Amino acid sequence: MKPDGKAEFQMAGLPSTKAKQRLWVEGVLARLDAVREDLLILYRELHNRRPVTRAPRAASTLTPAKRAAVRKTHSAHPHLTQQQIANRHDLNIGRVSETLAGKRT
Repeated sequence: MKPDGKAEFQMAGLPSTKAKQRLWVEGVLARLDAVREDLLILYRELHNRRPVTRAPRAASTLTPAKRAAVRKTHSAHPHLTQQQIANRHDLNIGRVSETLAGKRT
């Protein structure tokens, strides 16, 4: 306390605060450089990998004749599900759905 009874406050010294900030920023930049190097290593490893071989196709391709057959089956047997129609024609259920919706013309 000061002799006049008022509390004495000291402001943080600017040089001290600037030095701490500078050290903090340098630490952050050093960590960023380390992360950048790690990411570059991972990128190189992933980039040099051979592509994954896919499984063989489970269903045949959709031809105009199969499209017509799917539509005919659906109109003749409306109670069949799309999965059942797909199984009958050796197609993927997505192709049957697209054909019936008119997206595959």
